[in-house]
Amino acid sequence: SSGGSSRRRGRSASARVARRRTWQQIEDERQAREVKLLGVAKPRVPFVALDLAAARSFSDFALECEFEVVRHALLYGRDAPNGGVLVDVIWEPKQRDGELVSSKPLQTAEAKEEAELAASLARKLGLQRVGWAFCHPPRDLAAVFTAAELVR
Repeated sequence: SSGGSSRRRGRSASARVARRRTWQQIEDERQAREVKLLGVAKPRVPFVALDLAAARSFSDFALECEFEVVRHALLYGRDAPNGGVLVDVIWEPKQRDGELVSSKPLQTAEAKEEAELAASLARKLGLQRVGWAFCHPPRDLAAVFTAAELVR
C-alpha cells in the first residue's frame, strides 16, 4: 500500500516538473497565439463614395449566384472637392461565362477593344478610372491560421 502511494507521488512530482515553465516561456506562448490587428497605412484618400445604383447592380449579381462566382469591375469616377473620390460608374468587362470561379478577365481582342471603348467614353464624360472591385466565393472556414500568419 505504501509502495502505491510513493508511485503516485513520484508521478505527480514528475508531472509538476514537466509542467513547470518560466514566466518568460508562458509569455512567449501567449504572444505566439495573440492576434494583432494593425491599422492600414495612411489612406490615399479620406473617403470613397459609390453610386448606390451602380454598387447595387454589381452586388446583386453576386447575391443571385450566392457569391459562388468571381467577378471583376473597374470603377470610374472623379475627385471630390474635399479630397475624396466619387465613383459614378462600375463597369464589368466581359468575363468567362459558364465558369463559376475565374480569376482572370477575358484577354481577347474583342474584350480589349471593349475596355478601350469604356475608358474613352468615361474620359468624354469627365470620369477617370479610380479603382477596381471584385467579389469571390467564401473562403474555407475550416482553415486555421496562426497569429503569425494573420499578422503577415
